[in-house]
Amino acid sequence: MSRTIRLLLLLILILTGCYDRVDLNELEIVVGIGLDVTEDGKIKATVQVLNPSSLTNGNSDSEPFAQIESVAESFTEAVRYANLYSPNRLYYPHNRLIIFSEEFAKTHGTHHVIDWVMRTEEPREDLFILITSGEASDVLGTRFPTGPIPSFEITQIVLTSYVNSVSTVTTAFNYAKNLASNIPITVFGRIEKTTETNGEMITYSGGALIEKHHFLDYLTETETKGFNWLTGQYKTGLVVTRTKNTEDQFTFEIVRNNSKVSPVLKDGKLTFEVKTEVSGRIIKMKSSKSLLDPNAWPGYLQVIEEGIKSDMKAAIDKAHTTGDFLGLGDLVKRKFPNYWRDNEEAWEKIWPTASFTFDIHIAIHGVGKINRFM
Repeated sequence: MSRTIRLLLLLILILTGCYDRVDLNELEIVVGIGLDVTEDGKIKATVQVLNPSSLTNGNSDSEPFAQIESVAESFTEAVRYANLYSPNRLYYPHNRLIIFSEEFAKTHGTHHVIDWVMRTEEPREDLFILITSGEASDVLGTRFPTGPIPSFEITQIVLTSYVNSVSTVTTAFNYAKNLASNIPITVFGRIEKTTETNGEMITYSGGALIEKHHFLDYLTETETKGFNWLTGQYKTGLVVTRTKNTEDQFTFEIVRNNSKVSPVLKDGKLTFEVKTEVSGRIIKMKSSKSLLDPNAWPGYLQVIEEGIKSDMKAAIDKAHTTGDFLGLGDLVKRKFPNYWRDNEEAWEKIWPTASFTFDIHIAIHGVGKINRFM
């Protein structure tokens, strides 16, 4: 190959390598989406975008973010129409959350939104999906003392929710996976905005049940902890309880755990075995006197076990009244496909009659704060 031809090929590669490049100045970076319903039943989409000029120009009077509202008959239209109110094209790859209002989930459902996320090129599949009983746009616009961009702060709250395990973290991918697995109910994280004497406050706890893409009911903190235990999503948290004999209150911090639910089929009878291993430490106790008594330690283990089991039973009881949001049918389908094929149609009548057995092992590896020694 001659030198001239090589140079021509190199020039072609250089000139055509960035044909689809888009300058950042021509984009609006979307960092959050809120979905509400107007009084006449239409969809209101609130898109939060960054305003980098407020930071780069040092203009303290300008907000570092902006919220674009668009109203339409469908979600896809609302998202597209939002571009009419923006000088630049909306850009979604950096968005980490979508907040549904309860009213939106009741009247319009959630599937078409998640379908847009999964099928469209730009949105992230790992974005968080949350629900609120109020207005999603209000939650999205909450001012935080810790940072100037509300969506960033809300995302951080979700990412650090593992500290207490009283809420659940669900992504668009999780939702789509549940649909593919025939899990009828998906649990969304619940976020609420309240007004306190010292300003606005966001709480992220509990969960919401979405059945067939529509809002069904809420989960309490206890039911959500039980859901996390039974689905292997429990990270760390606290068990606050009392010893049976001395009635001394103490707090047990869960450091590590492993939990698994297994279906068992024997003589045509279905049961579920729950096996859990937990290790942690007592971080607060009124008195150390009982700690010196070796006969008292089995009592500690027993009440901790009962506290964890109580959370699990709360979630199971909730599932009995609302539906199989624990994904038990999916476990049976994978382990006993023939049984599932014969009983799939009657599953919602069969599984509530199944019993649960609990095998919980507790290990205490240390003691923290004691209010009174001896």
